[in-house]
Amino acid sequence: IREQLRLLEETNEDLSNRTCRNNIRVRGLPESVSTYLLPDTLTAVFQNLLPKATATDFLMDRAHHTLRALSANLTNPRDNL
Repeated sequence: IREQLRLLEETNEDLSNRTCRNNIRVRGLPESVSTYLLPDTLTAVFQNLLPKATATDFLMDRAHHTLRALSANLTNPRDNL
């Protein structure tokens, strides 16, 4: 059982690390962009940066604001993933 638990923990850590590799962190979007509109906003930003790409080139499973540190300045926008 201990060996199975160790193997499951290693597998879980590996999967967790792999999902983070494909994240793109975007800074500077205003806080006024709601979470609901975030995927469309990010697609528009990417299309502006890469004009030859199409909307289908930017596949997103999800988009969200990151958490803010408790001591963070509330006037600075949060990162987006």
